[in-house]
Amino acid sequence: MFYIFPRSVAPDETDISTQQNQKKENARLQGTHAHQKWPGCNQQKKVQGQEKIGSLTFPKHLRLLKRPLFQGCYKWGRRYATRHFIVFIRPNGLGHWRLGITASRKIGRAVVRNRIKRLVRETFRLHQKQVPGGLDIVVVCKKRPDIYKLNLDIVRGQIVNLLKQVRVPEKSGTKPENQME
Repeated sequence: MFYIFPRSVAPDETDISTQQNQKKENARLQGTHAHQKWPGCNQQKKVQGQEKIGSLTFPKHLRLLKRPLFQGCYKWGRRYATRHFIVFIRPNGLGHWRLGITASRKIGRAVVRNRIKRLVRETFRLHQKQVPGGLDIVVVCKKRPDIYKLNLDIVRGQIVNLLKQVRVPEKSGTKPENQME
């Protein structure tokens, strides 16, 4: 059973107004005493041309994201192989290439799979000018005992050599590019 006691006001308690004082203009310190990480402090404005650095990024429109697009590459794409990767290439009818990376659980734990995918993504990011346009590219990682020893130089060597051998497949005799299965 619960008892409710009447609230008594102690002698040191007083009623406080709920109205707040007027907001002070520029309450934060400005100039040399300002905190560097707070927004609105003396931060340098972006220099014109910094947007061009983004040419080495890996934006979403350069990725294969849907399962039917991967399956179309497996089914109708041309197959190339290196020591650690199988690469499927298919024309996509767009002006740019798109990349999909697959690493199954047979390869290893998530840490290993994600590391391999990062290495492949970084290779394509660094060498995007050498990749022929208008292609969908799917890179499948092979299960090998030395897969843990992969580094950027090994991946870069294999992928760049493969890209030099690739001829852009002609569109005749293939299923329409952008059509999902």
